[in-house]
Amino acid sequence: MQLKYRADIDGLRTIAVLSVIIYHAEIVLFGGKLLPGGYLGVDIFFVISGYLITSLMIKELRNTDTISISDFYARRARRLLPALFAVLTFCLPMAWYLLLSDSLVDFVNSLVASLLFGSNIYWNYSLQAYGAESALLKPLMHTWSLAVEEQYYLIFPMLMILMYRYCKGWILHFFVVSIVASLCFAEWMSARDSSFSFYMLPSRIWELFAGALVAYLISNNWINKEKTPFYKAFPYIGILLIAYSLVYISFSSAHPGFITIIPVLGAVMVIACPDSSNLVTRLLSTRGFVGVGLISYSLYLWHYPLFAFLRISNSFETLAIKLLSIGAVFILAYVSYRWIEKPFRKPGQIPLRKTNMLASSFVAVFLGFSLVVIKHDGFDTRLPTIVKEAQVEVNLCEDNLHCTFNEGGDRALYLLGDSHMMTLESSLLEYSSNNNVSFHVLTQSGCMYVPNMDRVRKENGKATRCTSAVQERRREILLSGEPGVVVVGGRLPLILSEDRFDNQEGKYEGEMEYRMQYPSEPLGSREQRAAAISREYAAALLELAKFGHQVVLLYPVPEVGWHVAKQLKSKLSGKSENEMRAELDKNPISTSYAVFQERVQASARLLDSVQHENIVRVYPHKLFCNTKISGRCITHDLEQSFYRDDDHLSLIGAAMLQAEILQAANI
Repeated sequence: MQLKYRADIDGLRTIAVLSVIIYHAEIVLFGGKLLPGGYLGVDIFFVISGYLITSLMIKELRNTDTISISDFYARRARRLLPALFAVLTFCLPMAWYLLLSDSLVDFVNSLVASLLFGSNIYWNYSLQAYGAESALLKPLMHTWSLAVEEQYYLIFPMLMILMYRYCKGWILHFFVVSIVASLCFAEWMSARDSSFSFYMLPSRIWELFAGALVAYLISNNWINKEKTPFYKAFPYIGILLIAYSLVYISFSSAHPGFITIIPVLGAVMVIACPDSSNLVTRLLSTRGFVGVGLISYSLYLWHYPLFAFLRISNSFETLAIKLLSIGAVFILAYVSYRWIEKPFRKPGQIPLRKTNMLASSFVAVFLGFSLVVIKHDGFDTRLPTIVKEAQVEVNLCEDNLHCTFNEGGDRALYLLGDSHMMTLESSLLEYSSNNNVSFHVLTQSGCMYVPNMDRVRKENGKATRCTSAVQERRREILLSGEPGVVVVGGRLPLILSEDRFDNQEGKYEGEMEYRMQYPSEPLGSREQRAAAISREYAAALLELAKFGHQVVLLYPVPEVGWHVAKQLKSKLSGKSENEMRAELDKNPISTSYAVFQERVQASARLLDSVQHENIVRVYPHKLFCNTKISGRCITHDLEQSFYRDDDHLSLIGAAMLQAEILQAANI
C-alpha cells in the first residue's frame, strides 16, 4: 500500500533531525546555546510518523477492509532494524575500548533494552539517582524515541481495525478525546514526574495521534484547498510556530505538556495544508531539504553515539570538532541509507529468509555480548590497576536515610552530608569497628545538611528526596542522641552557585538541574537562595556545636571537571607498566589551584564565619593542592588515584582525608 509521495514531509524531517543534532552538539554562539529548543525535533518526528502510518492504514482498510498485521510489522522491521543494527555494531568496540566497567554494563543493558524497544522504560528508571552520569554520555540514549513509536505500533493497528469495523463513525471523536486526555496527562505528569512524562508513551501518544488525526481528516477530504479557511496561510503559521519553538522554548520548560502544543501544532499545519504554490511547501520540497530528509533516520541513529563517544574521550569540546563531527555523521548516514536502509526496504531485493537469518545473527551477537559483559561485571581486567581501584564505591546505607553500626560503643561518631561525605563511610566504619565507636551514617546523595529547605528541580520546582522533612529527621537524630563527633560537609560551592564546575581548561560539567529553597516560600533569585542556604547551614552547624557535639567541619573537596578514572583509562590503555608510570609522572591529571580558590571563595567565607569552641576544621585542598605541582591540584600519584570521578574522592583519597579528620578531632 503505497502513498503518494510528499517531498515536503521529507523537508519537514530535515528541520526535525537538524534541530535535534544541533541541540545535542551543544553549539554555543554569542554566549548562548544554538537552538535551545532543538530537542523538540523529536516531537515533530512523532507527528510525521502518526500521519504517515495512519495514512497507510486507512488506505489499506479501505482497499481490503483489514490491516495485515504481519505485513505491517515486516515493513516496520525492514525500515528500522538494518540501520539500527549497523549503529549497534559500531558501538560495541567503541564501548569496549572507551567505557569503564560500570558504564559498560549500563551500555549493554541499554543495548538489550533497545533491541526490545523498551529503552524509554530503561532510561526512565535508570536515570533517577542523583549524580547519574550525564545523558549526553549514554551512547544509546536516543533510542528512547524509537521505543515510544514501536510501543505505539504494537497497539495502534489492532485499534484501527476494531474502530473501522465496529465504530467507524466515532473515529474522529476517539482521536480528539485521546489527544486532549493524553495532553492533559502530560501536563499534569510533567509537574510530578518529569522523567516519566518525558519518556513514556501515555504522555507522548497525543503527538502521534495529532498526526493520525490529520491523516484521517485528509483521507475524508475534510481538509482541502476549497473547503478549509486560511488553507494557504496555515503552512506559514506552522513554520513560524516551529521556528519559535526551536529558538525560544528551552528544556527547562514543562515538557511534554501545553508548551509542546506549539511545535506539534506547527507540524500539523505544515502537513495538513500542502500547496505547490505555497512558498513553505516549495521550500521544503527542494532538493536539499528532501535529500537530508531521506537520510534523516540514519542521521538520527548515528549522531548520538558518535557525539557520546567523543565526549567520553574528551574530544568534543571545540566548535571545530563539533562541526567536523556533524560532517562525519552525514557521511555515515549517507552510507547507511544508501547501502543498508534502501536495499532492505524493498521486500524483493533481499530474500526474506536471508533477512531473517541476518537479523537473528545480529540479535544473537548483541545478546551474547551483553550477557557476557553483565556476567563479568564489565570486565575489570581490561583496565589498569589504578583505574580499577578508583572505581570501587561503598554505600553502607544504600537508600536508607540513617543506619547505625557498632551500636553501644563507648563513643558516638556521626557522618553527615551528601555524596561527598559518603566516600568516607568505608574508612570511618573500619575506624569505628576497631575502636569501639558507634557509627551513625546520615548521608544522602545530593543532600547537604541544610535544615528547613527542600532540594527541588529547577524546571518544575518539584521536591526531590532531599526535603525539609528529611532534614528535620536528621536533626532529630543528631539532637536526641548522646553528644559525639559529627563529621559534616558536602559540595557547598555547587548549591551556593547553582552551577556545576568549569575548570576553565576545556571541561564544564553543565548546568545544575536543582536548587535549594524554602518549601513554603520559594525565593526569586539565586542570590536570595544562596543567602538563605548560608543562614540555615551556619545555624545548623552552631546548633550541633552548642548541643555538645564536636563538629569536624570539612571544607570543599577540590572539583576536577575531568572524570579522572576515564581520563586515566584513556591515557594508560595499551601501555606497559613502565610506560604507564612515565605517563602519570609526565602528564598528571590536575586542575588550577587559582580556579579552585575562586570557586570556593563564597563557601570559605561562610565556613570561616561559623565560630564555636566545639568546631574544628579540615581542609581537603591541603592534601591535593600545591603539593606535587605548585599552583595545581593533583588527582593521583604514580600508583593510586585519589578521585573516583570528576568531584568524588576514591576510597584511597577518602582514607587520606580520614587521617586528617581523626587528627583534627583528636580521637
